Amino acid sequence: LAFFFSSRRRHTRYISVTGVQTCALPISIYNLFFALGAHPLYSPDEGRYARVTQVMTENGNLLVPMFKGHPRLKKPPLIHWLGGAMLELLGPTEVAVRLPSVLATLLAVASIYWLGVKVRDGTTGLIAALLLLVSPLVVVIGRMVLIDPLLNGFWTAAMVCGYAAFELGVSSFEKDGNPRTTRF
Repeated sequence: LAFFFSSRRRHTRYISVTGVQTCALPISIYNLFFALGAHPLYSPDEGRYARVTQVMTENGNLLVPMFKGHPRLKKPPLIHWLGGAMLELLGPTEVAVRLPSVLATLLAVASIYWLGVKVRDGTTGLIAALLLLVSPLVVVIGRMVLIDPLLNGFWTAAMVCGYAAFELGVSSFEKDGNPRTTRF
């Protein structure tokens, strides 16, 4: 434990992120990608989303997702569009249809990291991102072909952007025309 603690500040002990940063962050990111295509699609949801994506890609109809010959209009088609792009790039594999969910989870992690850095410091951002990356539900759902990881990733990014806009203000110039000084 002495490696992780340092006494640079007087009477204050804090975690040094050098060892954590070089070990835990890549391992946690690798955890999202590890054996992504090693097991078949889980039923019923993953199989349904993957099949709709496959049919959409094969037919070339990108506007109306179809499942068993019927339009599937209850869910937004973004997961199918991204999955279709990955199917075109990587071929018809489990990795191809799962990759958009993993990338959306990484978007949420990057947003949380950025927020932590801007609000406090790099250590806070790193610890917040690591906590999100080691949360079991985030990792399990983030590796599945579902809409939830995309919702989580884009919602987190939108909330962080909203916070940044609130901190920056609507205009980057004061009334006198001089640029406003901000932390961002």
